[in-house]
Amino acid sequence: MNKHLLGVDIDTTEKMDGQWYKITQPLMESSCDTLRTKILSKIETKDLNSMQLQLHRIGGVDWSHVTNTDALMTFSPHPSWTPTETK
Repeated sequence: MNKHLLGVDIDTTEKMDGQWYKITQPLMESSCDTLRTKILSKIETKDLNSMQLQLHRIGGVDWSHVTNTDALMTFSPHPSWTPTETK
């Protein structure tokens, strides 16, 4: 629809490796700048490093009543996780 702005007719352009279109460097820069200013600048981001979480057992049951059949007890950490990552 905007062939004149892109400077290429995508409908008739052959794809590289059967899935990629080759575009010019100025078009890539212009596209990225437009994405930053029109879309990314309007998206609110969240810093997950500062996320806080509270867990409560279903039904208000105290955590001291955990049994071997509870999912908490059957969870196995990934072997590559460090002790810090499993806390």
